Amino acid sequence: MPSSALNVWGSATAVQPTGAPLANSQPSSSAVTVRGAAWAGDFTVRRVDVSVDYGVTWQPAKMEKAKNRYDWQRWTASVKLPLDGYYEVWARAMDSRGLMQPHVAPNWNPSGYGGNPMHRIAVLIG
Repeated sequence: MPSSALNVWGSATAVQPTGAPLANSQPSSSAVTVRGAAWAGDFTVRRVDVSVDYGVTWQPAKMEKAKNRYDWQRWTASVKLPLDGYYEVWARAMDSRGLMQPHVAPNWNPSGYGGNPMHRIAVLIG
């Protein structure tokens, strides 16, 4: 199964999840650039997708060429957030076999093997 890492850059601040957007949300022109890296072990990363609406819609990330066959493949995406408020940025990778990262880690264990669900990070804009 593929794996990915996610970092948020720009005017976003990482916070603990608080629920819904702020009650006094204002229109936002915030375009947040997210970047990360994806890895698929003995396979290649076919694509990475990013969502800011809890997985309802996904947009493709721009993939950089891997430096070698086993390198983590870097990616970037610019996402537009319609209002100031709380968001979760989700990222998922697909490998060359068509396997997508799961929402949860079904085979996780204390050693960390199988801990490869899609990544989510909370951001607060405004």
